[in-house]
Amino acid sequence: MSPEDAAVYTEISFRVRSLRFAAGLRQQDLADIAGVTRSSIANLEAGRQSIPLGKLNLIAQALGATLSMLMPGSPLDGYALELKRKWDAVADARRALAAAMEELDAARLDGGGAS
Repeated sequence: MSPEDAAVYTEISFRVRSLRFAAGLRQQDLADIAGVTRSSIANLEAGRQSIPLGKLNLIAQALGATLSMLMPGSPLDGYALELKRKWDAVADARRALAAAMEELDAARLDGGGAS
């Protein structure tokens, strides 16, 4: 895949994932509605593979979107940016929680934690 195509698919993957989260759907739910496999959704969201436009259109429809809404430069940009901010905040919180749990485990192993 060319760098230009990779950049487009990176944006598409973010938009699909954002719309799926906004809809409260699991990857399997979206796959079932769109008539594709869960691995197709997972690979698309991870940017690991390109996807035929016909399948991408089915996914867009399942998300209540249009194919053009999944493309960079579409009206979804503002909405997608807000979702990205929220997604980044969730990811940051997960990392902080994991670090705190590791510190707690280390303190327990060192005998510093109460049982």
